[in-house]
Amino acid sequence: TIPDSEYPIRISWNGVLVDDPGFNGAQPLRDDIVRRMREVFDFLWKDKAHEIEQEVCEILGVSDLRDYFRKPAGFFQDHLKRYSKSRRKAPIYWPLSTASGSYTIWLYYHRLSDQTLYGAVNKYVEPKMSEVERGISRIENDLKAASGGEATRLRDRLNEIQLFLGELRDLREELLRVTALPYKPNLNDGVIINAAPLHNLFRLRSWANDTKNVWDKLQKGDYDWAHLAYTIWPDRVREVCKRDRSIAIAHGLEDLCEVESSASKKKGGRGRRKKER
Repeated sequence: TIPDSEYPIRISWNGVLVDDPGFNGAQPLRDDIVRRMREVFDFLWKDKAHEIEQEVCEILGVSDLRDYFRKPAGFFQDHLKRYSKSRRKAPIYWPLSTASGSYTIWLYYHRLSDQTLYGAVNKYVEPKMSEVERGISRIENDLKAASGGEATRLRDRLNEIQLFLGELRDLREELLRVTALPYKPNLNDGVIINAAPLHNLFRLRSWANDTKNVWDKLQKGDYDWAHLAYTIWPDRVREVCKRDRSIAIAHGLEDLCEVESSASKKKGGRGRRKKER
């Protein structure tokens, strides 16, 4: 092993990247997913990096890499297909997007923790909102001195950015709502159960529907064996543990179970037959 500082490629050990090309596309954020891809290309192919990137885009049938990552039918759909077998769907990269897909937080499943969503809001979403608000202020100032076609262009741009800011606020609120459930992912529950509370933020319709269906079942109590169910609805699950020994065992609450174990029943049965004989 070597220190992080000596590794030739930057790694986001928190498991989070973003689709953020910067305000007006001027300067991609340090953790922007396309910027990271290009850093890999630069490291591997150096002077040929741009040529290789163009070739990759041609093979993928997209105009540029951002287009591939941003479209629900692009990278994520390809990834989902590769990580699905029979009825089991287990993608390890999750895109949490605004309604229009203009901003996306990419999560790496195996790095998920109860702090991941909080971290994404504090490190990425809120700073992005502040950047957009500053941009709105600049455009509003420019509008005061503009006229004619320039004023029309600025007003259109202002409306566009204000809509974007509204989407960012919605994204922030949804992430905080899920965090407050509380959201404490446990990898032993499986991918789709951990993804279910985030179903409102997935833009690929099939995956959004699948995760919404699992969320509905979690709410109904169909998956009370899951750690996430116990985290969100502890009182309900503890009541279930009283009458379902397998669920009680799953949560380490066997002492709550009021149903005699099958092993005890068998032992008692043998004792009765012995007395009868």
